Amino acid sequence: MKPSKAVYALIALVIFGFAIFTGFSTSSNSQSHALVSSPESKAAAALEAAPTRTSLVITNNTKKVMQVFVVLAALGGACNASNPPLTADQLKAAGFCDQVIENPSQKPYAGKCQFTLAAGKSKTFPNIPQTCISGNVTFGGYPACPDAAFPNGYTTAEFTLNPSAGAEDVDVSLVNGFNYLVTMTMQGGGGWKVSNTNKAITKIVPKPLGKNTGNPGVYPKDCTDCIQLVGSPVCPGFPTNPTCQPSRICDAQRAFSRNGGKVIITLQSN
Repeated sequence: MKPSKAVYALIALVIFGFAIFTGFSTSSNSQSHALVSSPESKAAAALEAAPTRTSLVITNNTKKVMQVFVVLAALGGACNASNPPLTADQLKAAGFCDQVIENPSQKPYAGKCQFTLAAGKSKTFPNIPQTCISGNVTFGGYPACPDAAFPNGYTTAEFTLNPSAGAEDVDVSLVNGFNYLVTMTMQGGGGWKVSNTNKAITKIVPKPLGKNTGNPGVYPKDCTDCIQLVGSPVCPGFPTNPTCQPSRICDAQRAFSRNGGKVIITLQSN
C-alpha cells in the first residue's frame, strides 16, 4: 500500500525538525567552545598582550653590607611625558628604597634614594608599567668628586631602559673617578652593540683610572664627551690628564623596540 501524502508530509516535517535541531546544537557547541578557554591559554594571551620590559637588577657580590645610592632622571628626552622616568617616590612606595631625597625644582622627578644591600644579595627595580628607568647607581655615597671617604672619586653605573623611542643605553662612567669595581651585564632581549660600531657586547668591566682606553662601555676619567674633555674638569683639584677613547665606544646600546631581559649592575670585590 502506497503511503499517503499526509505520511510524506509528516516524514518531511520530522526530517526538517531534526535538521534544525542538529544545526542549532552544532552552532551552540561551536559558540561554547569559542567562549571557554583554559587557564594556560588565558595566561599565554595575557603574556602576549603585555609589553616587553627590561629589568634592572642590583647585586652585591662582596662579603659586606653595602649602601646603594640611586639618582633618577629628570623628565624629558627618552623619558617623556607619555613614558615618564621612574621616581624616587614610586621606588619608596614599592618598598625598594629606605630613604628618599626629592628634587624641589623638578618634583617628583630627578630625585634620589638609597637602600641597604646585604652581602651576596640582589634587588630588582620594581616593574612599574609605562615608566622609563633612567639614572645612575653608585656605592658608598651619591656621585661626587673625591672626598675623605673615597680619594679617587666614585664609580657610576648609568642607564636608560624602557624608553618610548630611541635606544636603551648603559655605561660605566669614571668621569668622577673610581672607588669600586662595578660591572654591568646585559642578558636577554635583543642584542646589545657597542655605540657607533656593530660589535656585540654583553658585559662592561671598567679598569682602574688611566687604563680604560679602548675599553668599550666605559667613560674614562674626565672624558665627559667620551673622546674628549669638554670644558673644565668635573672635579677641580683632582689631578687630570685625560686619556679618552679613540672613538665613541663609551656606551652599550640597542633599539628601544628590542628591549627585554635584564641589566645587572654588580658591585664586585676589588
